[in-house]
Order: sequence, then structure tokens, then C-alpha cells
Amino acid sequence: MKRLFTFLMLLAAANTQAQKVFGDLYPVDSIFFEHNTLPYFIDQAPLPQDRWQVGHPSKTFFNAAYSAPLAIVTDTVNPYGINLNCSFSFSFENLPYGASYLEFTHKYDSDTLNDYGMVEVSYDHGLNWTLLKDSTCADFSCVMLYWKPDQVLSTAQQINHIMYPSGHSNGWIRSSFIWWWWMAVDKNNTDLPPDSLYIRFTFHSDNIQNNKEGWMIDNIITGIMDIGSGVSQNQHDYAINISPLPLTAVSRVKFPENLPACDFIICDALGRILYNRNVQAGEYLDLHRSDFHPGIFFWSLRYKDQVVSSGKLAVI
Repeated sequence: MKRLFTFLMLLAAANTQAQKVFGDLYPVDSIFFEHNTLPYFIDQAPLPQDRWQVGHPSKTFFNAAYSAPLAIVTDTVNPYGINLNCSFSFSFENLPYGASYLEFTHKYDSDTLNDYGMVEVSYDHGLNWTLLKDSTCADFSCVMLYWKPDQVLSTAQQINHIMYPSGHSNGWIRSSFIWWWWMAVDKNNTDLPPDSLYIRFTFHSDNIQNNKEGWMIDNIITGIMDIGSGVSQNQHDYAINISPLPLTAVSRVKFPENLPACDFIICDALGRILYNRNVQAGEYLDLHRSDFHPGIFFWSLRYKDQVVSSGKLAVI
């Protein structure tokens, strides 16, 4: 019920944008390992050192989480072990028609080709797993499934997604996968999309110790992708400027000169109001990192109980 309410709230926020952009991503749930709205499960291995670890990374390349202090790592302190086949998984449910997405931020350092990571999906509650890859659906329940280009966060460079992360990454990489579902007209003639997705991350290593650091993952986000018409939904364009983004210490918000006196509101993914202030045309205000935990938040400008502009605020 919570996720359904969140989805409807985000969809309403998306429709109040002065200009909708095809392909915009709207987060619904997240795993940041400090603050989570999705539960995750680490598969049990015979030895503790053969399992994924959640903690503070303390190695040369893996020297910090993307959103400190915690990330999930093949090993937070030591090189990864030999003969690993370690996994962790989670599920997200109440999938909307349209497009669903998975996004995560990661680093990897492993023996090229011999040791690697993989991301799998189950459409039947974990009974069967398949590699997450570009494809179409055999049962006609979707248009397409595809990886967006990876982004090297230090340079904003876009690169082809690596299906099996292996070798040495160029710093932090952001990867995103899209499920584009059909809107079924007659459910008797086509299979409906699943009501939930199970996602599993697995790291494999061979029997040779290479003293590499492994795979580190942080900021897992699930949500919806806008595949709307691109038609303006309101007649005002009150674009605000927030800089810098993501919010890392202090960001300044500048409001446009044509803005009427209205309320600037920031909510979390559950719709809880965290910040509310009346603002004027041309005004500035500062947002402090210490007032927020890491995550994705949503701002809106409300004039006479109407949302005239809205957007996202990332905090790391």
C-alpha cells in the first residue's frame, strides 16, 4: 500500500512539471545501506568471509562508500577470496504499467574475465533467475528491456554497460536498467507484466588469489521512468536553480524573478514533509547537508494549494 501511494504521489509530481522530459527517472524505493526503504538479503555461505559484507570500506581503491559511511562489498578490508559464488538480493513490488527501472552505483577491481560480477532478475518470486540483459519479452508482456549507457561519475562520460563487471573500473560507475511494460488492453490475449521483480547481485571468483579488491555497490534505487507525451501540464514555468547538486555540504536555491509568493516544500520518498518555507521572487536560501540523511528527496513549489513546479534533490 505504501509503494502504491508513493507511486501515485510521484506520478502526480511528474505531471506538474512545466516541461516533461522523456526518460526522466522518478525514484520510489532505495537501499543506501544506512537508510533503506527496501529490505535486502545476503545469501548465507559456509564461511562468513565468503559472504557479502555491509560496512565501511577500508582498502586502497575501495576507500569509502559512495554515500558514507556504509556500502556492500565482497570484503570491506581484505582482498576477495577464492572460489566465491556470493550473492545478495532484494525485491520491489506493485510495479506500475509504463516503465520500471533499477539503478546502482558501483566500483570493481578483479582479475579480468576470470573473476566477475553479474546481475540477475526473477519474475516468479525467486524460483528462476535470468541474466539482466537487453531483450524483448517472449510472452509479449513488455516492449523492451535494456541497459542505459553507464556513466563514469568522476567525468560524466557515458560508456557501454559491461554485462559482467570485471577488471578495474574508472572510479564510481552508475548503471541503470529499464523494464518497459505493455499496457494490456485484453488480459485474456496477452500475459500481464509481473507484480514484483526479484534482483540478485552475484560475484564469482576462481581458485587463484590475485589480491584484488572485488566489487563494491552503493545507492541502489528502484522507481519509474517517464514515458509520457512530453506535453506541458501547466501554463507556468517557475524553474528554480539548486547548486551544487547532489547536495554534499551546502547548496544554494535561487528562485525566479517571476515567482509569486509561494511555499517551497521538500518531502522524502514516503511523502513526509521535511522542509517548508514561504519564499518570494528572486530570493535565495541555503540547504545544509547536515539537515538530511543520504537519499533522494522531492521538492515542490505550491501556490494557492497548486503545485506549479517540482523536481528531485539528491543528497550524498
